[in-house]
Amino acid sequence: MDYISGLPKPETRYGGRDGSSLLQAHCQVWGLPRDIVSDRDSRFTGVFWTELFKILGSKLSMSSSYHPQSDGQTERFNSMLEEYLRHFVRGTQKDWVKLLDVAQLCFNAQKSSSTNKSAFEIVTGQQPLLPHTLDSPQSVRSPLARSFSQEWKQNVDIARVAWRKRRSG
Repeated sequence: MDYISGLPKPETRYGGRDGSSLLQAHCQVWGLPRDIVSDRDSRFTGVFWTELFKILGSKLSMSSSYHPQSDGQTERFNSMLEEYLRHFVRGTQKDWVKLLDVAQLCFNAQKSSSTNKSAFEIVTGQQPLLPHTLDSPQSVRSPLARSFSQEWKQNVDIARVAWRKRRSG
């Protein structure tokens, strides 16, 4: 999860001796983070990162290995995502890793009960255009494009149903 924007995203590695990967992944878009919670990953516990955060004025918090729930936001999200994937994977049972981007899209488009807005709306001010809202043209010159778009639309439909099942308990 991108804890700066609140949007889930693929894991980003901040390896290396310089902070360029952090700057490329987050700071150029969102600015410097005020606080990052780490699970004591060696990339963040080393001298370079602790000093960089001190210089930048960001707080580097460590969760305890005996109390990983100290980062409650991550724990809640991971629990919810695990439950969602159980519903989603049951629908296909294969290539579920390829469906994670669809899961992310559907999660980001879901309205929160507390804000009545989706993560997309909060960040961009508008809802994204989703495949299930589009009419497919009758004639398409590329069979591969048609096949890809149909499969993606089906995956989004499966993901939306899985999110509804997960939310309804």
